[in-house]
Amino acid sequence: GGRGGRGGASPPAPEGGGGGEGAAAADSESEGDDAPCYWAQCDRCDKWRRLPFEDRFRPERLPKKWFCAMNPNGAAASCDAPEDEFDADAEEEASSESEGDETVYSVDRLLAQRWAVAPSGGGLVRQFLVSWKGFGARADSWEDEAAILDPALVREFDAQLEPMAALDE
Repeated sequence: GGRGGRGGASPPAPEGGGGGEGAAAADSESEGDDAPCYWAQCDRCDKWRRLPFEDRFRPERLPKKWFCAMNPNGAAASCDAPEDEFDADAEEEASSESEGDETVYSVDRLLAQRWAVAPSGGGLVRQFLVSWKGFGARADSWEDEAAILDPALVREFDAQLEPMAALDE
């Protein structure tokens, strides 16, 4: 829960890391909202909440621990409220290139990783915070490892982690 990266393809679905790691910003539309927004994950219930795209809700400005009760949207300001939905179709409108019916975006680099509960509820899936070529940091998004089409990107990212793992030992 807490704050951190940016959402794109499906920010509300996964669970984020600890405090400071679950907020996101996305140029998405959902529930009739065409405006860009930020996302934050509650540290109590782990639900993702849509926040207005205002300076005060930038991920780096959110408190280390963030809770549904802090949401300015009264309808979603409780852990009892259903999780906010993300409209992945809205992202397709910003496509950079298209192959047949499937839109393909070019990855600039992988910025971070996290583990999230699989949508089926069975086990964990590895996700990467992706920086997209031709898009600014506002378009960075968490993507399942299976969605990264170039395995070299994952190998390069893992190679960067190995020296850090040695420091932890």
